[in-house]
Amino acid sequence: MKGFSSLSTLQLSNMPQVTDVSFIKDMNLDKCYLSGMDQITDEQRLELLRFQDAENGAVGFSNVIGALPQGLFVYSDISLAIENTDIACFDRAGVNPLQQSAAEIYGIANGSTTYSFSFKGEVIHTGTINIGTVTEYVTPSKANQELPGIYTSRVLRPGNTIVLHDGNLCAFENCSYSILRKNVKGFSDGSFYDDSGSYLSVSADLVLYQDGTLEINEQTPVGADGVVFSQVLGSYAISESGDVYCLYGENGKIVLDKVYSGFSGFPENDLMYIISDTGEVVLLELKKQTGKATTRQAFPTGIMNITGSYGDHFIDADHILWEVDRNVGSEPTIRKTAENVIWVGFRSYGGGAGACGVYITSEGTAYSLSGKRKLILDDESDKAKPYLASGAFTYSTGGGDYAVAGNGSGKYHIDSKNNLCMEYNGVRRLTNDAAQYLTYDMDAATALPNVYYLKLDHMIWCYSFAEDTFKAVSDAEIPKTVKGDINADGVFNVSDIVLLQKWLLAVPDTHLADWKAGNLCEDDRLDVFDLCLMKRELLNNANNQNG
Repeated sequence: MKGFSSLSTLQLSNMPQVTDVSFIKDMNLDKCYLSGMDQITDEQRLELLRFQDAENGAVGFSNVIGALPQGLFVYSDISLAIENTDIACFDRAGVNPLQQSAAEIYGIANGSTTYSFSFKGEVIHTGTINIGTVTEYVTPSKANQELPGIYTSRVLRPGNTIVLHDGNLCAFENCSYSILRKNVKGFSDGSFYDDSGSYLSVSADLVLYQDGTLEINEQTPVGADGVVFSQVLGSYAISESGDVYCLYGENGKIVLDKVYSGFSGFPENDLMYIISDTGEVVLLELKKQTGKATTRQAFPTGIMNITGSYGDHFIDADHILWEVDRNVGSEPTIRKTAENVIWVGFRSYGGGAGACGVYITSEGTAYSLSGKRKLILDDESDKAKPYLASGAFTYSTGGGDYAVAGNGSGKYHIDSKNNLCMEYNGVRRLTNDAAQYLTYDMDAATALPNVYYLKLDHMIWCYSFAEDTFKAVSDAEIPKTVKGDINADGVFNVSDIVLLQKWLLAVPDTHLADWKAGNLCEDDRLDVFDLCLMKRELLNNANNQNG
């Protein structure tokens, strides 16, 4: 099996002729499944195991401990246990140590402890966990910084985190900002249906400019003329007069459809509903049109003055819990679910045994939304959490898939003291006052990640694994607008004129990074007259340089 030295997972199924599997031990697998091979005894399987201790653990970081490869045993026969959980704990909430042969552990405090691996109730191995400390890199903080808008783009930079900072919509590039649009007031990523007949939605980036104009997927939508917009959220655009517009596609164009007048706000975390200016919950249900794209229609629910919500469930001012039973294309059914309700949402219960939609009554009793079963909820206070956030250096590719930084193993934790603890291919770095991991990009020369994060003071910083340096991205100077510079590269030249010509001719995939820079007529529109003035301006610049 020498030719398979890079293999991480092996599955052998229904091979009764194989009775010797000792060759697997030298393969250093992460996972191995022997399905339908009852002739392989427990003793043979145990012989295949190699045990991994955490000799170099650190506070704020994770290590893998236990028996590898995983998958050799029935889950109910194996378990892991940590002796002193004040030193280290199992890392992810989804880890069930009673059904794992190996798992990641998280360092809580400086010190040493042990772990045990058991098979059918008998301890097979006792291993070591040593937790040390990592030197902290302290970066300065600034007072009175405005919180930037942080979004995920689906079209402008598919799957990437983008930021709205001082009116500039920016992506990250080489530990700095890369300007996508200027004079921006708001941004939202959403989706819509077109008239292709497909049930798959089309991704959408909605850019709201400071003058109230709207751009969707780098085009001006049909139906936007004369409308001044004040807000975009999800797939909706809200006008200054309180009208709600949704999107649909028709003949290759994006069309705005006014579906409701009298907007006041959205319920928390659910964009299927709005709150009217009278305090009523209004459902924006899908509306199918024969031969046309699916749009939406508004259905008032009669539920007034809500104090809490979760999905299709709402608590009104009288502590009554209501459920909206949606009927696609027609009016919903409204049901009264319970009384004396003070909270509704999603919680875990039974010591991590499960999680579901839950409501809590004024007596403190918790019930499942489905089936109304009484539940004992898990402790979700800050004391119950060993850290505030964790994850891998990944970003969504826009289609449900995820890309990992380079070919390495990149992960992070934000500990209970707001330290950002980053690790990539064995290199660990710890820095102060982190609020949120944002994203990463790759250094072109070294293929090592640049990690972007938000600090508690609302500044955005970047750590470069290539240069081993921290940099305040928020301090990067954003170039001033140059008249005529519609591609926003900081220079007005012939490339801007060529770009505007292509845009006026509707050449596909022609995008203007800063269209207002080309509005030389100052009439809030781009046309051939602006093109003429741009040509004259460029000619005057050339004459001045030669003169």
